[in-house]
Amino acid sequence: MLKSISLLIVLVLSASCDESSKKKDPYTDIYFVHGDVSLLYQGYATDRGSFINLSEVDSFNNYSIASLSAMFERTEKAEVDEVESQEDLENQNSTSREGSEAKLNNFTFIAEDEGVYIYKDLNNSFPLSFVFRATDGKLNLIALKDSSGEQQSLDMVHYSLAEDKRLMSFMFEFNDPKRGKGLIAAYFSKNTQETPWSVEKKKDYAYIQGDGVAVGWQKDLNLDICGPEALMNQDLVVSSMKEWEVLGEEGKVGGLSYNISVNNNPPPFSDVNTNCIYYSRGYRFEDQDGTVVLGLAFPRISMTDPEILSASLIMLPDSFIKAREEFGSDLDPADTLTHELGHVLGLGHEFKRNLLGNTKYPSIMGYEDVSEVTERDVEAILALYPIEVLPKEDPKVVLGETSLNFNIDAFKLDSEDLYVAATNVNDEAVCSFSVKLDSDSRIIFSDVYVEYGSDDKCIAPGQKVYITGVSSNYGDELNNTFYATFSGVLSNRVIPPPSEANFRIEGKNNVSGYAVEITNLSNTARVSSSFELGIIDSNGLLVETQSVYMSLNPGETDTRLFRGKNYPDSYKVIALDEFR
Repeated sequence: MLKSISLLIVLVLSASCDESSKKKDPYTDIYFVHGDVSLLYQGYATDRGSFINLSEVDSFNNYSIASLSAMFERTEKAEVDEVESQEDLENQNSTSREGSEAKLNNFTFIAEDEGVYIYKDLNNSFPLSFVFRATDGKLNLIALKDSSGEQQSLDMVHYSLAEDKRLMSFMFEFNDPKRGKGLIAAYFSKNTQETPWSVEKKKDYAYIQGDGVAVGWQKDLNLDICGPEALMNQDLVVSSMKEWEVLGEEGKVGGLSYNISVNNNPPPFSDVNTNCIYYSRGYRFEDQDGTVVLGLAFPRISMTDPEILSASLIMLPDSFIKAREEFGSDLDPADTLTHELGHVLGLGHEFKRNLLGNTKYPSIMGYEDVSEVTERDVEAILALYPIEVLPKEDPKVVLGETSLNFNIDAFKLDSEDLYVAATNVNDEAVCSFSVKLDSDSRIIFSDVYVEYGSDDKCIAPGQKVYITGVSSNYGDELNNTFYATFSGVLSNRVIPPPSEANFRIEGKNNVSGYAVEITNLSNTARVSSSFELGIIDSNGLLVETQSVYMSLNPGETDTRLFRGKNYPDSYKVIALDEFR
């Protein structure tokens, strides 16, 4: 049993995989709820009227089940996979899908008895059928039927059909003989071709459909903040979504446009026509003691088109209260929300580790102590939502009427606080300038201004200054890798503020392990960096490493822990990579 809090930030996978999946039923995600499952829809605008006209029943044939999310009230007899370690936690919530392959269903309506229609998979790859009864020209869902022919009655809660009919959902309550009262949301996507979709992998970035499998939104993302607590959480949602504006452009996540609205009369979470963020009280989702689930994301993906069609996100305020009261953990809801929004955008869990078992890529999409979007997250988002490459031009720093050419590093950059050095060769002071696109590295600068070297933001004749601004790298020479959020470089090397970028790294033992304090000694510069910490023994041999990402304000100190480790005084800690 876990002795400390484990952040089970769960992603509900909205696509099926074959029997090689860890799940006993590859189509179904099962959760155990502390509280009444009816609270998940009570107070919301449910629609219990069927959209299936008997005269148009054939138009709903040839669908695949995209996912089936089952939520049961927790009971002592519930069978769950216990989490006893960080490894168990990551294994249970991994979005890596090696060896798994999606399968299409062919759900079709078949007339059975008078007025009764069975919606069943003609490919026989899904174990359940759905029983409908014709009433007043509509087909209404009334029961489930298993492969043995046994039926289980249900109470319908909400019907939902996308305008283009590519996605539909049914949400209903029923009593499971083994698990008790349950709430089920079943999602079906229209088969637009005979085989499941496939995409060319993009490196090994963690996406919800597997490492390198980039599946995202193909149209603008319209997010709603839903429910009675929508207004009080509006600023938090807006702020967390801005964390994903990796190029600094408002309302844009890479090449994806988004907007946020408040919805005071929303449908329940199963609805496929809204992309709601809910703050829901009265229940929790953890299935064992010593753990807590803070939020769940439900991205819903077509089975035949590589596209997210709809999504919902449930944040659980009661779980934050439990974390604080029972575990003494003061968790930041903004960090969890940013993580869950990453799932809504299409990112999976980043759990990869190096040969020493340490985190390979610090990421807000992992379960380590990372509280902001990192370099790895930026790369993954821009591979998923690339931006249009602008026309090629020569690199120039334009100072008044005189242009100064300079080199831009064609390699990856990863800091928000870098600078370009420039000298005014004019005979007069210059107070305005711009930086244009570099054709080789595809970097473009905007909002450029003098940061160091001039108090009045003007450049005197012959004066050397440091220019900063917002810039974006649109890809490497082959245009197949994307980066973002950095400023300039000069002569293929990063130019920091003059004599400001320096750090102190100190390690010491404590009761929890070996604690490493990293302090930004600058008086003015905030520096962000990814690097490897290394423990060196008295013979100069490397005995332990840890990948970290830090973003420190001037004078700020942060700590990283080699948990459960203590080292002799003769050992020392160093940065294996230079701060960038």
